[in-house]
Amino acid sequence: MPLENGRFANRSVLFGPDGAMVAAYDKIHLFDADIAGLNAYKESATYRGGETAVTAPLGEFTTGFSICYDMRFPKLYNALANAGATLIAVPAAFTVPTGQAHWEVLLQARAIETGSYVIAAAQGGQHENGRATYGHSIVIDPGGGSWRNWRMTSPACWSPILRLTRWRTYVAVFRLWPMRAILPCRMHCRADLMTYIIEQTGAARAPRTVL
Repeated sequence: MPLENGRFANRSVLFGPDGAMVAAYDKIHLFDADIAGLNAYKESATYRGGETAVTAPLGEFTTGFSICYDMRFPKLYNALANAGATLIAVPAAFTVPTGQAHWEVLLQARAIETGSYVIAAAQGGQHENGRATYGHSIVIDPGGGSWRNWRMTSPACWSPILRLTRWRTYVAVFRLWPMRAILPCRMHCRADLMTYIIEQTGAARAPRTVL
């Protein structure tokens, strides 16, 4: 999405059944990385990072928004869950090496720790500009189980992921609340200690603050 200052926003948009825009989220965490065997990525050179986490109603759920690299930052996902999100969307374009190593396990972690459903649509395959992406679109339940994994490398879109029948939606909501009741981790979080003091043993090592 082009911005007024010549930069761009990596934006995820939710439209309602009437075609009207319900919500929009600009990706907060920009991907600047030099991955062995690939060209260096520097998203911050052309994109401006967002500053606001976003939730919006979606049927029986409250949807939290994230994009790709955001999934490596659990505080964002916990903030979404604390704001009422029960389903978190993750459109993504993971590189093949990072996808093979981390794609599914990161999504499972975000689902488990927030007690939320995670739906992740991923670009996949070889693109015209020579770039390759990992694919493997997936739906993960609050227990970390995979409902459906499109183990393919062709590009994927939201529509096949969201094509759930009404009864399955009710099953999803029914499973959501017991998982949050069994493991109420967010209720136990010491928000007053979100800046932790790490005591280091050894000579002349003072405690240091870790964000």
